[in-house]
Order: sequence, then C-alpha cells, then structure tokens
Amino acid sequence: MNIDNNIPLPIRAKRKSKYAFIADMKVGDSFLTTTRRNLHNTRAYFSKVRMIVAPGIKMSYAQEGDSVRIWRRA
Repeated sequence: MNIDNNIPLPIRAKRKSKYAFIADMKVGDSFLTTTRRNLHNTRAYFSKVRMIVAPGIKMSYAQEGDSVRIWRRA
C-alpha cells in the first residue's frame, strides 16, 4: 500500500435549498406547505432553514388542516 502526500480534497458543490425562495419573500408574503410533521416540528425545521437561507427575517406559522401556512412578518 502506498501513502500519498499533498493530494487536495475534492471541493464539494453547495446544494441549493429548495426553500431558497424564503430570502426573496416580502413582508406579508406567505406559502403553504404540506407536511407530516406537527406544527411544533415544522416551526423548528423552518427556523433552521431560515437561519441558513435568510438570517434576520422573522416568520409566523399557523396550522391549516394537514398543512402549515408560513408568513414573513419582518
């Protein structure tokens, strides 16, 4: 077995989030998402997405049947 030195690591391409549109939302805009998660888990998930995609914006959440509506509020 040979040991090689100075071989660079391959650069991983960044994946674009399917929720990248959150950064383009204006105050008052909303979207509806269908999910198997409950409201609490959906809020936690989108809080993490928001921190990565668009830190600094605020969102509100409301359950609508089996879906969750998410608004940008600031």
